[in-house]
Amino acid sequence: VLVVEALERLEESKKPLTKASAFRGLVQDAETARLIRHVPGSVLLVLRDGGDKRRLLVTPGRKKADFANADCTVECGLSDWVDVETGAKNPIDLFMGGKLRVTGNVQIGMALAGALA
Repeated sequence: VLVVEALERLEESKKPLTKASAFRGLVQDAETARLIRHVPGSVLLVLRDGGDKRRLLVTPGRKKADFANADCTVECGLSDWVDVETGAKNPIDLFMGGKLRVTGNVQIGMALAGALA
């Protein structure tokens, strides 16, 4: 529900992608899951979709989920996120171009990057 509606609109625009592509990074192998389970923090992913903002909070380990107090926030446009997930764009280029913003504890964001990308 989080980004499926927006992805459906992108599909209607004839961009080649699947509904699962936005969540591709959320499926991890056992070793990656074991490593990120010990990250002591949370990352809030905010995807801008026109006037709407879709939010996903990644909270590994035992940290209590709290949208208001995420340790790190990553924000970008939904179409840019889909382009990163499909390999069409590089997240570093988006960051340097101001299209991807990271606030808060960047180290936690980097530690959890494997869960999101």
